[in-house]
Amino acid sequence: MRKRYDSNLQHTPSYQQEGVDPPEAGCYSVILFDNKEAACIIRDTHVSIVPFNQVSERHAYLESEDT
Repeated sequence: MRKRYDSNLQHTPSYQQEGVDPPEAGCYSVILFDNKEAACIIRDTHVSIVPFNQVSERHAYLESEDT
């Protein structure tokens, strides 16, 4: 399964506060279950950070859980 769009409102400000670089295209991340066991590895292919009020209707639709 391939998820094409995602949004993360919670963590965007924390990049600035914690001095951590946001993800870049080509970066890998390990996704964990609640028990901290690895669920999968993902690779970001495209990253863009935009204000919430500038998220496109298409992105919002594709990011939804029902698509």
